[in-house]
Amino acid sequence: MQETDIRETTPNEIEKDNLKKIIKQTFPLLFISLIGSLFAGLILGGMEETLKTIPGLIVVVPAVLDMRGNIYGALGSRLSTGLHQGLIEPKLIYERNLIVAISAALFNGGVVSIVLGASAYLTLNILKIKVISLFELIAITFLSGITSGLILTVIVLISLFIGFKKGIDPDNLVGPVVTVSGDIFSILILFLVAKLIIGGI
Repeated sequence: MQETDIRETTPNEIEKDNLKKIIKQTFPLLFISLIGSLFAGLILGGMEETLKTIPGLIVVVPAVLDMRGNIYGALGSRLSTGLHQGLIEPKLIYERNLIVAISAALFNGGVVSIVLGASAYLTLNILKIKVISLFELIAITFLSGITSGLILTVIVLISLFIGFKKGIDPDNLVGPVVTVSGDIFSILILFLVAKLIIGGI
C-alpha cells in the first residue's frame, strides 16, 4: 500500500497563510479607498465658491472628516467584534446589541456635531475671523452629522454583513469602508446642508 504523506502545518506556514489572506482581502479595498478619497477631494474642490460665501465653513471640514472616522470606525469595530463572538447576527433585523451600537454611534455623532459647531464659532470669534451665526453653524454641523451618520451606518452594516457571509474578516473591511464612505458622504452632505441652510440650492 502507498503511504499517505501526512504532516502537521507549522506555525510559520499558518502565519504566512494568514498574511496572504489579509493582503488578498485588504488590497482591493485600500485601492478603492484611495480612489474614493480622490473623489472626495474633487467634491471639496467643487465647494470652493460655497466655502468663500459661507464664512467659517472651511474650518469645520477637517474636524467633520476626523469625527466620522473616529465614531463610525468605532461602530465598525464593535460590529466586527460582535460578529466574531456570535453576539450579532449578520442580518438587518431588530437585535438589541445591534441597536445599542447604532444608537450610541448616532448619539455621539449628534452631540459631537453640536460641540464642533459651537467650538468653531467661538474660536473664530476669538481670532476675529468672520463667521456665520452660531445657530447657522451648529445647524449645518448637526444636520450634516446626523444625515451622513445614518448613511454611513447603513453602508457599514451592509458591507460588514455581506463580507462576513462571504468569509471576509470584518476587521479588514472596517477601515477602508469607513474611510471611503466617510470622506465622500461627509463632504457631500456638509455641502448640501450648508447650501440649503444659508441660501438654497
